[in-house]
Formats: sequence, C-alpha cells, structure tokens
Amino acid sequence: MIPLEFTETEFRELLEVMYLADWATNAHRVPDGKPDPYHALQQKILGHAKAAGCGDLVVYSEKEKAFAPSDKLEKTCHGTLDVYDEETFWEELVRRLALRDIEQERGPDALEKMSAEIRSSVISEIEERYQTECERHGLDRLEVVEE
Repeated sequence: MIPLEFTETEFRELLEVMYLADWATNAHRVPDGKPDPYHALQQKILGHAKAAGCGDLVVYSEKEKAFAPSDKLEKTCHGTLDVYDEETFWEELVRRLALRDIEQERGPDALEKMSAEIRSSVISEIEERYQTECERHGLDRLEVVEE
C-alpha cells in the first residue's frame, strides 16, 4: 500500500483527471464483453470522494452497486472535452487533407520514400495552406464534389 494525502482541491482535480482519462479510454469503445481494466481503480477513487469533501462530484447507484461521476463533475469536465474536440477536429482535418493531397499528387508510396526531413517539410507546407483556409473560412468552402 502507498499512502497518499490530498487536499480537497487536489482530490477534485484527481476526479476531473480520472473522468477525462475514462472518457478518452471509453468514449468510443465498442462493447466487446471484456471488463474495463480501470473500473476497479475508478471505483476505489470515487468511493473516497465523500470523505474527501467531494461528495457532490459522485453518485452511488444501488441498482448497479457502483459509483459514477455526478452531473456536476461531467459538466465541469465537458468544457475541457469541448475544447479538445474542437482543436482535434481541425488538426485532424488539416492533416488528413494534406496526406490525401500528397497521395493523389505523388502516389501512395511517396511519403515512405522521402527522408523524415523532406516528408515533414512537404506535409507542413500543405497543412499550412489548409490551416489558413480553415482559420479564415471554417467549413464554409468545404464541399464534396460529385464525380
């Protein structure tokens, strides 16, 4: 056993970090019958919330016999998740469009044949163009062109 001591503020932050980690791990997880490997640890931490002065961030379900984040904890964390989703969306869009363009213009193996330095430069140049477009116009000028 490793004894740890937390202030109430630190424990609240621990609950937030745990919620965010759980969301990143399980938000898109397809049920496969396998148990969540972190469930027992989460239950242990959530189970100490009330004693740590953080009972408002956790609820207990008699039916499930398990602790869960309260609506308050979820609302607190969703601001962070919304910012993450927004930034990730644009970064992924720009990256994938750049990689698509390189493959279309130079062939499917072009990037593999480049040195790391040249590959980075080529990708960055195209990403920069898309980044500027997205910053100026968002999705307004993005269209699907039917062939």
